[in-house]
Amino acid sequence: MAGIGFELKKLLHKESVFQSFRGATYAAMSTIGPMILIVFMLLGIQVFMIKQNASFSQRELLSAAILYAFVFSLIFTSFFTTILSRFIADKIYEEKTEEIFPSVYGITAIITLFVGIVFTVFYFVIGNMDFWFSLARYLLLLIMVQVFTLMTYISAIKEYIRITWAFVMGFIVFAIVTFFLYFVIELSLLLTILYAMILGFCITAAVLLHAIRKFFYSKSKAYFKFLTYYKTYLPLAIAGGVYIVGLYSHNFIMWFSDVGSLVGDVHRLSYSYDMATFLAVMVNIPALVIFVVKVETSFYSTYQKYCKAVVGASYDEIQVAKKEMIRSVISGLAFIAEVQLFVTLILIGVGFVVLPLFGFAGIIMDMFPVLALGFYFAIIINFFIIFLYYFEDYISALQISTVFLLSVSGCTLITVYMDTIFYGIGMAAGGLIGTIFAYFKLKRLLNEVDYRLFCSIYLLKNFGISRTEFVDKDKEVNELMTTKLENEALNYGNEWDT
Repeated sequence: MAGIGFELKKLLHKESVFQSFRGATYAAMSTIGPMILIVFMLLGIQVFMIKQNASFSQRELLSAAILYAFVFSLIFTSFFTTILSRFIADKIYEEKTEEIFPSVYGITAIITLFVGIVFTVFYFVIGNMDFWFSLARYLLLLIMVQVFTLMTYISAIKEYIRITWAFVMGFIVFAIVTFFLYFVIELSLLLTILYAMILGFCITAAVLLHAIRKFFYSKSKAYFKFLTYYKTYLPLAIAGGVYIVGLYSHNFIMWFSDVGSLVGDVHRLSYSYDMATFLAVMVNIPALVIFVVKVETSFYSTYQKYCKAVVGASYDEIQVAKKEMIRSVISGLAFIAEVQLFVTLILIGVGFVVLPLFGFAGIIMDMFPVLALGFYFAIIINFFIIFLYYFEDYISALQISTVFLLSVSGCTLITVYMDTIFYGIGMAAGGLIGTIFAYFKLKRLLNEVDYRLFCSIYLLKNFGISRTEFVDKDKEVNELMTTKLENEALNYGNEWDT
């Protein structure tokens, strides 16, 4: 999300109430705008189906088809989007932007082929629903894959508001098509909503693709050049995917528990648990806005200052910049953790008063507060991982994601054999374990950040100095390296950049 914070600085620099409101609105629309729009769309669909006297089984089947499209498209794309982000950033830095747009076609072909094969088997071979319904849920999944992929490119060019407006345009088309198909063509309710969603998201994808083409278009045929990044940055790709799987692993387990059920032909759901999960995610949304504002307005500037200080500044100046950056990381994480914990607890309390008025009760309300705490930890873990990405410590990011996935899955498997009152504790306990592990990983990195970020390859090759020796003899090594670099910098240009 690089760039949002700098726009906020411009908006918040003026002290009027209007400018403050405008800055807050920009932050919210840039980070969670699409998510909020999707939530309103789903709520609108439920209201519309109830008014049309749809049965509970119809609403449940439609919810299953939409949920599977969103969850599995997000999981599949997560193994590609982190690599794409790195590829795009590098090409912009190297001023080789002509290689970016062809990758849109390359990644689209790969993901479409892979997801297409998997879900052709899932929906058309294993599944036994009506052909047009199966085709609709299949196409919805494929178009969601494209939307999530294209959003990565838009984020790279800092056109965040364009993402939100693309969703707005798509949802307008969705509403118009729904009215036409159901009231004019008189198509069945389920097919009307699914095919209207497909057309709406096609419009969203088209708007995003137009923006990318306008910014990056070239006639290069390097469609699959981004794949070379998997050789160097494979842990980065796996880390992103494993984290997303960890977010939903507890749901997958509950789908096959006593509170889970088979919906339609191949969908497994746990209505109460999935609904409690949805509510838990909603109360933790503010953290996304808070993090973007803190990272962009505080940490990123200190990070740049430190990176620039290493090239040409004195040892003491480097240490000052490093300490300032580390303070920014620690204070930023502490601020987000404290504020979001307060917000989460307040919203949980409000939820106990308000949600029963909308029909939420029983086991849903029992699991809701525990799952809200679990997703609080999950979001904090994501922030730790993002900081590790800044310092290119992809191995540690992968380790954190793996610990998070295993701890959430393991703890949830234990609670499955306990009373329903314990459901949700698996997510909370696993999230806490992952947060503690992430804290120690980031702490270790910050203690040796000079070596991690700049010196590993150069020191080992030219001085034979290990990471431990560098940490123990920080100042001595820095002076030795500076002396040699002054004489050999021109000969080691590319390696020094790395």
